[in-house]
Amino acid sequence: MRYVIVVVGFAAFLIWDGVYNDSHYIDAGVRSLRHVVGYVAR
Repeated sequence: MRYVIVVVGFAAFLIWDGVYNDSHYIDAGVRSLRHVVGYVAR
């Protein structure tokens, strides 16, 4: 049941970010993840 709550919360966050924030947090997260991967892959 805990995992269902986590998945529903994450899905709600993604929907909220996409609708109200124009995917600002998703874009920032992807950018930082690419930066970390690039830094580690060197």
